[in-house]
Amino acid sequence: MNKLLNFDLIQRQDALNCWVADCALRMDLRFPKINFEANHWPIKELYQTPQRDWYFTQSFNAFAAKDHSYRAVLRCLIAEMVIAGSPKSLTVPIDAFRTLSTAAVHSIFDITIQDIRKIEKDCLLLARANPRSANRIQSSLATLTGLIVQLAEKA
Repeated sequence: MNKLLNFDLIQRQDALNCWVADCALRMDLRFPKINFEANHWPIKELYQTPQRDWYFTQSFNAFAAKDHSYRAVLRCLIAEMVIAGSPKSLTVPIDAFRTLSTAAVHSIFDITIQDIRKIEKDCLLLARANPRSANRIQSSLATLTGLIVQLAEKA
């Protein structure tokens, strides 16, 4: 039996694996006491930085039913922000990324422009239902755009 190979998916997974390895290395150089694979990064506690300690549990739970690729990307995005030292609070950008959990696809590599448009449409409906949240939702979508661009560059 011959099995078709999806070379595009293989390339993307390889790029993600390289990004994970690069982030792990740079985190180890910058914060050697932090275990890259741990669910808790005590950055403030161990290094007295303005950046708060980070717990992955809640963010990972949003992607529990999804492929591990979401969690790998999330770990890398957080590592990039922690290494850069900004923003001091990661909650806003990571909450923006978590909106991808509503996409109907299992792997992050399967997200299409139609999935992104659906997320935008759902956010627009939320903003219309609660106009007071419109600025926050707009800001979240702008942040998500930046994270998606970063993901596209890395993986």
